[in-house]
Amino acid sequence: MPDWVERFEEAKALWIHDGNPKRPHALLTSGNHSDSYFNGNNIIENPNLLRAAATDLIKMWRSGWGSGPRIERVIGSAFGAITLAYELGKQLQAKTGFTEPIKENGEKRMELRRFTIRPGEVILVAEDVFTTGETTKLTIAELEANGSQQVPPDVAKIAEDNKRLQTELDEHRQRVARADYSQSEEYEKNFSRPYKDTFASGRIT
Repeated sequence: MPDWVERFEEAKALWIHDGNPKRPHALLTSGNHSDSYFNGNNIIENPNLLRAAATDLIKMWRSGWGSGPRIERVIGSAFGAITLAYELGKQLQAKTGFTEPIKENGEKRMELRRFTIRPGEVILVAEDVFTTGETTKLTIAELEANGSQQVPPDVAKIAEDNKRLQTELDEHRQRVARADYSQSEEYEKNFSRPYKDTFASGRIT
């Protein structure tokens, strides 16, 4: 399986803070601060990379889930995960769909507005970016309210994969810290231009 950290780097879809407290860090939409940032859009916009990513995700999922029930539909959340859900559904030969965010009495929820699912339909929920997991949980709650059956995640494997990825990112951060700052600043400038509101000044808190 290819090294997706390297692929994200090649697509200029991965930014990692170099440890200099005077340089900006990532401010996530959740309000959390981060010393790294994955921009899934740079992968999703490339059909070949998206197809490869979906293929590897399915391999990882099958290695943990095994011979479970056949996936009948893949649901993503609007808007980032719509294209990913479609590609996963195509490869799994399953229907697709997406939930949309709405506000009710000041509370956010994800609503399945354009698709009808049948009771007991086996659904795989897809996300392009996972931070706090709030949107995914709201999507799952909406699907459960409509009577679907979600494929349970392999929590142990997710934890193992996250630990391995964190090790790779730590090693990458050390390489960045040793690099020439001028090169890092130029990369950050190019990366952050479409996402100028993503970056916050000062030390990570």
